[in-house]
Amino acid sequence: MADRKEALGDDFVPESIGTQNEKSFHHRIKQAICPDETCHEFPIGRFIADIYRDGHIWEIQTGSFRSLRNKLTQLLPNYPITIVYPLAKRTTISVTDENGILLPPRRSPKIGNPLSIGKELQAIRDLLRHPHLDILIYYSDIMEYRSKTAVPAGRKPFVRIDRYPQGEPILIPLKTKEDYQKLLPEVLPDPFTVKKFAKAAKLSQGVAQMVITAYRSLEVIFHVGKTGRAYLYSLHPNEKERL
Repeated sequence: MADRKEALGDDFVPESIGTQNEKSFHHRIKQAICPDETCHEFPIGRFIADIYRDGHIWEIQTGSFRSLRNKLTQLLPNYPITIVYPLAKRTTISVTDENGILLPPRRSPKIGNPLSIGKELQAIRDLLRHPHLDILIYYSDIMEYRSKTAVPAGRKPFVRIDRYPQGEPILIPLKTKEDYQKLLPEVLPDPFTVKKFAKAAKLSQGVAQMVITAYRSLEVIFHVGKTGRAYLYSLHPNEKERL
């Protein structure tokens, strides 16, 4: 492993969340991926890798993948990189009310959909087929703490304090076309529109469109024509396909 001082160049400008500012959610996932803290927040040139171990970089990305574009573009030629994408399977919410009393926890009815990662993938779709890049969905239950005390006027009726992953996660690797195909609905008409894809995948039409955009870049979904004003897509290419 490279020495931390040697990796820290004269023009070093950190481009990462710092340990002292990171939330428990990010920190705990980082610990789960790599318990060795000497590998955490590792400087590489003018960047900081969340984890750097044995020549491999891991980035735990709870926000938009778009913010990773510059780092990926600069580092992918020289380093294999895994983007770890935390996704809530089921969320249990614990709220402190206006009087500071902790209310009984309740479970959110929402269930995370791994295919929703498409809304992030489309932001880096030109990089998805890079041989040094892969994605790991960290799919786990989550405990979320909220507070209703001192909420600014005009804002949400609560402030999210922190989140913690719970239990054993399901790890979903995305590297090959076959990996991405496994996230698709088992039953899908052929051909299909965005609307039909959204219904089959249980996604909003906006997210469904972003999934299709990313999957076209991966050559997993193909544009095959139109019906009226709607585009038609298929899992099988034809001679009309143009990316």
